[in-house]
Amino acid sequence: MELDRRKLARLTHENGRQFFDQLFDFKAVPRVTFGELSDQYLALHDEDAAINGTSLKGSDKRHANVALVRNIVGPETQVADIDFDACLRFRSVLAKVPTNWTKRYAGHTLDEAITRSGGEKGQVLSAITQQQYLATFKDLIDLAVKKGLKASNPAQGLKPIKRDDVALRDKREPFLPTQLVTFFKAGDVAPRF
Repeated sequence: MELDRRKLARLTHENGRQFFDQLFDFKAVPRVTFGELSDQYLALHDEDAAINGTSLKGSDKRHANVALVRNIVGPETQVADIDFDACLRFRSVLAKVPTNWTKRYAGHTLDEAITRSGGEKGQVLSAITQQQYLATFKDLIDLAVKKGLKASNPAQGLKPIKRDDVALRDKREPFLPTQLVTFFKAGDVAPRF
């Protein structure tokens, strides 16, 4: 049908279209699911970790982060369909995820775990943890941009809804270099009798 329509268009001097059926649009972005994109992301990082001898702990953490992000977004969601509103929905759901939900609500879906927890104060992911999941989400969308699946990253600049409970002035100051030297030298001192 496409070839017949192109012939007819040439005969009638209608050269304004390069194709008639969307399947023949050579400029069209390939349809990739979020699950496929996250698999590609993990494969890239696993390859890097294997070559550089990175610890298994870091790789496991990345896989866990991607698993939750994939669970929230949905593995069958088309990457091209992820817009700013989808990013805001992701952030909203992330703010309701209970801590240790896979252990505390074993055998339940994420939605069921969120419903059962009821967003109890102190029982949802901390702001820092939410920031880590958002960073993974942004990295995944960045990969889609690099692969030409998206024109831009709608998650860029997105911050968690939950703010840190501890004020900056109330946080513990880091050790000074002199304090660290004193701390580590304390074990070198032989006891006096």
